[in-house]
Amino acid sequence: RRVLFRSLPPLLPVPLIPDVDAKTEEKKPEEKKPEENKTEDNKIANLCKPQPCSFQERFYAHLDFLYWAAQGPHVVPLLTTGPTTSALGVSAVLGNPDTHVLFGDQRMLNSFRPGFRIDLGCWLDDDGTLGISERFFFLGTASHGLSGGSDGSQVLAIPLILASPGQFPGTVTYPLPQPFLTPTVIPGLGTPLQQAAYIGYPNLIRGTFSVDTSTNFLGGNIDLRHVMTRAQNGRLEFFGGYRTLYLSDTLNESFDAATFDSNGPLGPRVMGYDSWRTRNQFHGAELGMLLTKMHGRCSFQVETSLAMGVTVSDMDVNQTRTSGTTTTQSPVYQVGGSDTTNFFGVVPEVGLKL
Repeated sequence: RRVLFRSLPPLLPVPLIPDVDAKTEEKKPEEKKPEENKTEDNKIANLCKPQPCSFQERFYAHLDFLYWAAQGPHVVPLLTTGPTTSALGVSAVLGNPDTHVLFGDQRMLNSFRPGFRIDLGCWLDDDGTLGISERFFFLGTASHGLSGGSDGSQVLAIPLILASPGQFPGTVTYPLPQPFLTPTVIPGLGTPLQQAAYIGYPNLIRGTFSVDTSTNFLGGNIDLRHVMTRAQNGRLEFFGGYRTLYLSDTLNESFDAATFDSNGPLGPRVMGYDSWRTRNQFHGAELGMLLTKMHGRCSFQVETSLAMGVTVSDMDVNQTRTSGTTTTQSPVYQVGGSDTTNFFGVVPEVGLKL
């Protein structure tokens, strides 16, 4: 027994058998939860979705300063001059090569002028996709005039279209006495309708005149708006509704003339006043599109629209001629009238706003 036990090797510690369930597993990277993976995508997607409007965002107002130019009216010749050596009835008559037009015979009031435009609106839903807007603009009145006179050393005349007998009640063929209106006879053609009413002629007639013209332009519209698409840096809107425009032109002319000699006024004396006024008002339906783009703190808008409807055009004319002495006057004729015309109108518009 002793030999047996002595021959046994010394006892060594026996390692424990590892448990299969306690095996060490390699650490794997933690996977993000699905909700966390979509966080960034949701942020981008939410920018493209309509967001609920706060009270401040539901209502809006914009005020713009305008500096526009509009095509002005074409003004007929209203004041002429000619050589002092030409006879009455020839000098300063339109069609004479020596005649010069001092006022009119061209398109006027074409210069730039200031104005303003105001936009008001509100969104009808919380998403800011359906709304209503109203716009009004006014372009400042433009005017141009000329006033003066002749002391009897220059030729000044106002071109007139003479009335035929019976054209206006109570008028005669030549509604101003001579020498203020001296008929011109053209060989083979007779007496033309256009003549010159003299308010200045050397050593015979002297007088004063005043002429002015003005124009103004305004308009507005009310539309229903719908946002079709919206992205992080802009949106696209379509709108439609009612549009109106108003354009008015006015022309006034007056003169006062009397004959004279070296001793002073002789008489007769003539005075005249002419007034023309046109009013054009457009009423129609419009459709349009508005594209808004944003880049940082900058933005720009492109707007295009087309309106179709009816234009109502009114014209008023008033003319007065008075003749007499330097102390007493009596009407030669007074005439006034108006005319209204309706026609189809189309108003296209393209605008860029930065």
